[in-house]
Amino acid sequence: MPAIGKTIHIKKSHEGLLHKELHVPVDQPIPAAKLAAALHSSDPAERKRAQFAENASHFHHPKRASSSTQSQSLMPMTYLAETTVSTRTS
Repeated sequence: MPAIGKTIHIKKSHEGLLHKELHVPVDQPIPAAKLAAALHSSDPAERKRAQFAENASHFHHPKRASSSTQSQSLMPMTYLAETTVSTRTS
């Protein structure tokens, strides 16, 4: 079962560095060809960032919703089912 409430912390000064190194605007995804080239870069920091980006692309990212429904989307389904059942029977 996945851990709940755990996130990956990326230092503010490191956010967007791979985009900057690859000359891709931060609001756009990194093209696969550039990411593949970065995975074989001679710069070890760039290789590490590219590998993290590749791994993070396979993470299950919850869909961003309005603030009222966002907290519910992060809860495990069993908890949501239990709260739904308990509110119906009350």
